[in-house]
Amino acid sequence: MAEKSVLDYLTKQNRPYSLNDIVNNLLNAFGKAVVQKAIDKLVQDGKIQEKVYGKQKVYLVDQSLFKEESPVELQAMDVKIEELEKSVKVSEVGFKEAQAQLKELSSSLTMEEALDQVSGLTKETSDLEAKYKKLSEMTVVVDPKERDTIRKKRELYFKEWRGRKRRCMDMLEAILENYPKSKSCLFEEIGVETDEDVNVCIPK
Repeated sequence: MAEKSVLDYLTKQNRPYSLNDIVNNLLNAFGKAVVQKAIDKLVQDGKIQEKVYGKQKVYLVDQSLFKEESPVELQAMDVKIEELEKSVKVSEVGFKEAQAQLKELSSSLTMEEALDQVSGLTKETSDLEAKYKKLSEMTVVVDPKERDTIRKKRELYFKEWRGRKRRCMDMLEAILENYPKSKSCLFEEIGVETDEDVNVCIPK
């Protein structure tokens, strides 16, 4: 079952893939060890080839299994490729224009949204004024030693926050090197929520 799936996929794509690529592109239908065993058997049977580039191994279908195209067929393929490339360029232009329009529309507020925003800001201002008045009427003396202790703890916690965030992002970047999709897809798939997603930033 795994051998057929691997061979069918590599035959359809007809391009080299690493072991991790094949496992991921088969949507993890088989474990890594099972896929490696299937690949080894296919290589042994001469159905796929193994290429080694330094420490990296890639696999592709034995090209001798494909029929040799005639000059007429190759010319027709070249024409088709050229047509597809033109179509892709036209689609890219349309996509960028649509993105620009969407960005412009997204940044615009409706009258109702604007009124809600004004109302929210008015309430927030009123709350802050009340808080300021209350604080200005209070006289609280903080012991210098306690203040220094609090400041040091604050710096320690923020330092730990930065370190954990950096280590986490380093691990994610390492995963992305062999991940076939975008960073946002990976984050969504494994349930990663960044500080930016919840509008939180590490104080300087």
